[in-house]
Amino acid sequence: MATEIDDDIKAFFTKFSFESAPSEHFPLMELPGYDCQEKLATAEIFYQSEKGYTDMDGVQLGRAIQVMRPATLRQIYLTKNAVGDAGAISIAAGIKLLERMDTLHLSDNQIGDAGVAALADATQSLGLTTIVLTRNPFGNAGAKAIAATLAKPENYERLEWLFLNETRIADEGAAALGRALLTGCRQLNRLALHGNQIGDEGCRALADSLNKGAGAQALEFLYFQNNPFTEEGKMAIFNACRGKIRCHLGWPPPLGMLNPEDWDV
Repeated sequence: MATEIDDDIKAFFTKFSFESAPSEHFPLMELPGYDCQEKLATAEIFYQSEKGYTDMDGVQLGRAIQVMRPATLRQIYLTKNAVGDAGAISIAAGIKLLERMDTLHLSDNQIGDAGVAALADATQSLGLTTIVLTRNPFGNAGAKAIAATLAKPENYERLEWLFLNETRIADEGAAALGRALLTGCRQLNRLALHGNQIGDEGCRALADSLNKGAGAQALEFLYFQNNPFTEEGKMAIFNACRGKIRCHLGWPPPLGMLNPEDWDV
C-alpha cells in the first residue's frame, strides 16, 4: 500500500480544486476557493456530485482515501458522475480502512455488479445509515452481494435508508434481498426498489420479510412502483404492508411523502 501521496493523486486533487475568484455578478464579493485535498482530509462531508468524475477519477479518490485515511470523513456524495466498477472498487478499498461512515451516495454512475459487491463488502461494518445506489447498471449479482452482507445481524446495524431503485434487479436479486431481510438490517426505515425488473417471485420473498423480518421491525416506506409484477405479486406486497408500511405500487409515484392518500397501502 502507498504511504504517501504520489503524482497521480496530486493530479486528481489539482483537477478538482480551484482558487478563489471575484464574482461576475457581484464585483465586491469573492467566491471562495476549494482545496480538494484539504476537504477530504478534514471535512465530515465530501461532496463531489456532478463534477465530471471519470472512472479513473474514482480510482484516484479511492487511492487517496487509502493513503490519507481521513478520520473526520463520514459522508461521500458522488452523484451524477461516471464512476464505474474500477472506481467503485478503489473507493471501497479506501473506505474499508475507515472506522465508520454515515452516508454513501453514489447514484447515477456506471457501477456494475463487481463494484457493488466491493462496496457491500467494504461498508458492512462501518455503521452506515444511508446507502444510495440508484440508477447504476448492476443487477441480480450485485443485489445478491448486498444481500449476503445484509443477512448477518451484526452488519449494517444502523442502516435506515437503502435505495437500489432503477437498476437491473430482477426476481433472483429481489428474492435474495428478501431472504436477507428476514435476519438482518433491523433498523431499516426506507427501502427503494422501484423501477426494477421484479416480478411475482421477488414480490413473494420480499413480502415474507415484510411480515417477519426487517420490514416487521422498523420499515415505514417501501417504494416499489414500476416493476413487472402481476396482480398476485401486487397483492402479496399489499397484504404484507397493510396497516404498518406506506407502499406505492402503481404509477405515477406518490406526490406527497407523508400524505396517506398518495399511497396505495
